[in-house]
Amino acid sequence: MKHLCSQIALAPIRASARRGSTILIVVVLMAMLAFLGVVFYTFSAQEYANALTFSQQAKVTKAVSVEPDALFDFALQQIILGPDDTNTQSILWGGRHSLLANMYGRDGIPFNGEGVNLASSTGTPGQPIVDMNYDGSGSGENNNLLNFVDSPVANSGIKWGSNSIYLSGSRNPATNLPDPDVNYNSPDINNLFMSYDGVAVDASGIDFDQSFIEFDGSFRKRRIIVPSYFRPQYLRMPGSPAQFIPDWYSSDGTGANPATTAKVFRPHPGHVCVDGSGSAILLSGTPVRRYVNALEPGYQSLGLRRPFTSSSGSFAPQNPDGSASNGTVGLWSGAGTDPLDIDLDVDTDGDGILDAILMDLGYPPIRRGNGKLVVPLFAISIRDLNGLLNVNATGNLSGHLDTSGISATHQLGYRKTGPSTYVPDSLSKSNQGLSTYEINIQRALTADPTDPLDPSIANSAIGQQLAYFLKLFDPSITTSPAQPGRSVSELANLEWLLLNIGRAQFHLQSASAASPLTNAINVLYPGRFGEVSRMLNFLTTFLIVDLPGAGVTVTSPVLPTPSDDDGNANDGESLFATRWVHPLDFLGSGQQFQRFEHGADGQPGVASVDDDSNGVVDDFSEEGWAGSDDIPALYGPYGKSRELLRNGANLWPAYSGFHSYNLSTTGGVRWGETDTTGATYSGQLMRDSCWYSLLDDPTESIIDPTLMSPNYSA
Repeated sequence: MKHLCSQIALAPIRASARRGSTILIVVVLMAMLAFLGVVFYTFSAQEYANALTFSQQAKVTKAVSVEPDALFDFALQQIILGPDDTNTQSILWGGRHSLLANMYGRDGIPFNGEGVNLASSTGTPGQPIVDMNYDGSGSGENNNLLNFVDSPVANSGIKWGSNSIYLSGSRNPATNLPDPDVNYNSPDINNLFMSYDGVAVDASGIDFDQSFIEFDGSFRKRRIIVPSYFRPQYLRMPGSPAQFIPDWYSSDGTGANPATTAKVFRPHPGHVCVDGSGSAILLSGTPVRRYVNALEPGYQSLGLRRPFTSSSGSFAPQNPDGSASNGTVGLWSGAGTDPLDIDLDVDTDGDGILDAILMDLGYPPIRRGNGKLVVPLFAISIRDLNGLLNVNATGNLSGHLDTSGISATHQLGYRKTGPSTYVPDSLSKSNQGLSTYEINIQRALTADPTDPLDPSIANSAIGQQLAYFLKLFDPSITTSPAQPGRSVSELANLEWLLLNIGRAQFHLQSASAASPLTNAINVLYPGRFGEVSRMLNFLTTFLIVDLPGAGVTVTSPVLPTPSDDDGNANDGESLFATRWVHPLDFLGSGQQFQRFEHGADGQPGVASVDDDSNGVVDDFSEEGWAGSDDIPALYGPYGKSRELLRNGANLWPAYSGFHSYNLSTTGGVRWGETDTTGATYSGQLMRDSCWYSLLDDPTESIIDPTLMSPNYSA
């Protein structure tokens, strides 16, 4: 019984050990369900937010932002190296026209390639023909070489070669392409990357409004523009002479005009879609065109934009109103065409002339916010810097810079050859070529402000700005229409002066009534010499000594040390002991020189006074002495000469026509010169021509952004 009671007593104890377990399990399950609910809510809320964001983005119609550096690098790689072999959609595929191929060709030896030689047909003047044997006939030549676009896009899916840099294939298996690394630079068939913007002489004797830059008798210098990767000179069709192909942008050879499909890098209706291997993509056996026009089915749904959206469906570049242009390319389009009437796609330099075409370089499609795909097109303009002048490293202001008394006869920069006689001259002087700063950049400034058939200067905003600046010194200058000079020489001097010292931007609406005229200046822009604060002083005092100068400028030769930035003061023109062994002209002033003219008394210095205390009264060393009535004679021998002067029993060489500027105690360039009494000259055998000509000289120009002075706002 005790045992049984023991069993019975233990039963309640075991039951109490399991008490509450069911509730615990239920609570855990409920917590798990709650957690799942929170997770589900969080996930659903995030998905809702994502869907809402996506739906809002779909409503945005503007294009998404594209990193400019990525686009630039993509194009630059193709310009230098050529596209990758796999980028068969690029119009530059093949690499034959890249800079590297143009330099090294296939053999790696620079500039030894044959190139493609062209000639003008004798039967059809102006019609280009291939002339690889230089016999001028074109007989037996491979005229396919005139189709210089190598991409399979422009050749119905046919590849010329497989190497993207050194092209080794050919359209005709029997004829290999000539090596492209010719030993010259010219905007022709062998340098298709190069553009040209310059002038050509036309002797036709025919006047066309606004059709020339400079008129000289029956000869005219007309502006010629040859864009990069576009050669209008080769877009010719038979005629007598050969005529320009007017529909160069779309001619596929099915009409009366020759095909231009492989002669233009611009998108063309004859260009086809190709796959990664370069083979044409076919639809029902017909190559699929890469570009469609506004008249094709599905155009609106594709959302295509410039340059294929003219209402006529033309591939011609657009006018500003969206209509198709005539595809005119200046004088290349025919005689009588305005040289500046150029209907291309892009103005790359901001001068208002559309000087570049758009090209498809096979950039991957970009999806816009509205879901549509777009392919960036590129406009490229490459110019040969060897044909340009570096404004920062050429030219000087060593000429006759005199802003006082400017008039129709005494124009800015004119040189005095007599008491009242002036001749055109240049502010930038050249003499012995001792530095690049003697290269006269003004030779390139040939615009003629007096040409009645070229109103682009008088009617331009920059022409008015120049006229108002010149009016500061000559009130007779007219500003409506603008008169930025009365000659080619004066306008060139004015432009060159402002390039160096800076320019003022006038408020044109208030300039006509402003008194003084400087009150109408809005902003002063620094020039090559910087120092806008000195420019402000100059416009207040109109003193030449206040003009900005190269390097750190000082106004007085008494303090030469801080102004000799490049440490060349002793290179022949020193204030101290160094003397020349021959009359080098380190300043580059050339023929012009300035000596002091004796005053009313006709004597150097102060008449009857030994100004320089050398024991001789009124000798030549007293010219320009402080306190004298001597005045600068702004004229002198026209040209340089060498002669012998007698000093007692000796003959010494003397030079005239070289720079001579007498100040204070310094004399001119004189060898063995005698004084007025006939006594032997007792000074140095040869004196400095100008004691500060190498202080603040052009070679002290510092091109350093950290030292640039800020613009001054009036």
